[in-house]
Amino acid sequence: MLRRALATLTEPHRIVFELAVYQERPYGEISDLLHIPVGTIKSRMHNAVHALKALLAAAPGAAPVAAANDGRRRKRRAVGRG
Repeated sequence: MLRRALATLTEPHRIVFELAVYQERPYGEISDLLHIPVGTIKSRMHNAVHALKALLAAAPGAAPVAAANDGRRRKRRAVGRG
């Protein structure tokens, strides 16, 4: 099921995901291999994981994927200067 979901990712996202997860390479090494900034690696990895979670959650018979924050960012409370 995961392999089928991976096949739906764009090639740049799939390559980054496979290098990071299957080959266990650090982001800095992936950056050097692909000649792109580490920030781009992080962005592609984040987007790939997000897309894979959605695809796997939508698969027939899939168990629900629990999200820590339901995709929303928490607002930080301001610390009083009392």
